[in-house]
Amino acid sequence: MNYLEQLLQPEWKLKRTEVLKRDNNCCQICFNEKVIQETIIGLTEVKEFEEKLECTKLTVIGKGVKILKHEIFNYPFEYSNAAVYLKEIENRQKVVAIRVLDHMVRTTNQVSAQELFEDGKSLEELIYDQETIFELNKSFSKNFKWLYGFNLQVHHECYRQSRMAWEYENEDLLTLCWQCHEDEHKEKKIPVYSTRGDVLGEYTRCNRCFGAGRFPEYNHVQKGICFRCIGKRFEELIDQV
Repeated sequence: MNYLEQLLQPEWKLKRTEVLKRDNNCCQICFNEKVIQETIIGLTEVKEFEEKLECTKLTVIGKGVKILKHEIFNYPFEYSNAAVYLKEIENRQKVVAIRVLDHMVRTTNQVSAQELFEDGKSLEELIYDQETIFELNKSFSKNFKWLYGFNLQVHHECYRQSRMAWEYENEDLLTLCWQCHEDEHKEKKIPVYSTRGDVLGEYTRCNRCFGAGRFPEYNHVQKGICFRCIGKRFEELIDQV
């Protein structure tokens, strides 16, 4: 079973969820700054946001908003203030995160939802991944919480021979956003350990995918597999059967 196949297994999905919860669904390098960088459209009261819902696929229910995914998965949204983060993906404006706050905070680089829609833009599609609904550790700040995150990944900080992706200790795993994950693979070397835990050296990352094994942006083509290393990630493993 190659690395990409391992990432599709239920055992890895359980391990991934465990690590994301431990890290409060925050990139442990940029703390989600790069996730939301240049994607902030506005911070607005939900009431003001609801007034423009005819331009969206959101449905008002009672005091809040219900977010729908193909009319199957629902999640109630019942907070008075929220920051809505948008990003243009495939030439469409999509919600990538909703941040819940205790109070309104306005800065010069933010606009209201009313100004957003008056500018002719619309929230055509809501990105909603069931895996991004999570429970935060109780010790995390009570001032805000992320209800939705976009494309957070779990990074293996070393390579251990004969282990499946989910068989690593949590100390070997780290939550990263896609950009920090890519930078880690480009800038740092990966130590290799034997089955007994002895250091064997370092692996050289594939010079096309930099050890990621895949390109998430091309997930629609054979699940984004790197055609150079065929998902093996390291030069030393490419020729191994």
